[in-house]
Amino acid sequence: MSLRQVLLVYLGSGAASGYDIVKGFQRTYGHLWNATYQQVYRDLNKLRSDGLIEQEVVESGNRPPRKVYRLNDQGRAELARFIAEPAKMPRVNDAFLVKIASAHLFEAAPLLHELRERREHYRRYVADLERYDAFFAQLPDSARELVRGAHFALQRGLDMTRSWLTWSEDVEQWLLRREGVAPVATLPFDASPLLR
Repeated sequence: MSLRQVLLVYLGSGAASGYDIVKGFQRTYGHLWNATYQQVYRDLNKLRSDGLIEQEVVESGNRPPRKVYRLNDQGRAELARFIAEPAKMPRVNDAFLVKIASAHLFEAAPLLHELRERREHYRRYVADLERYDAFFAQLPDSARELVRGAHFALQRGLDMTRSWLTWSEDVEQWLLRREGVAPVATLPFDASPLLR
């Protein structure tokens, strides 16, 4: 899966300007896929050059004209191909988890600091997701049922983030107990079963 496929999914719900896509993407798909402004605009240009989306310049009063993107028939066909193809299992590449797994090799203070910074970030993120969850809750039943998949994805993001926050409390307590404890150069047991 790539960002371009996420953008096709986003545009599958309707036409949008590049700015609206970036803002809406952060709100709607930010917990599913990470992308910078530059990546979003780069992939929109690629989708356009590949003939999957169309661009229309729309005047917007005193502001500069907006470029509005929409799927064309070829883009809808590409979106249908993406939906029909089974997704690959996700891989985790989390540098912070690698640090926690090797925490016995280092002083606890830098990890405690990083853990607390991450926790604040995730607390703010949960607050954002909870606002979106409240939006879904206020929709009429018929509209909510129509976008239930998006709500399921949002709920999964909430569950994962809340789980991380709970996990971080246990990790913090362990790191606090390790403050002042010298790093371990050699483990006092045979760790080879962990490496097989």
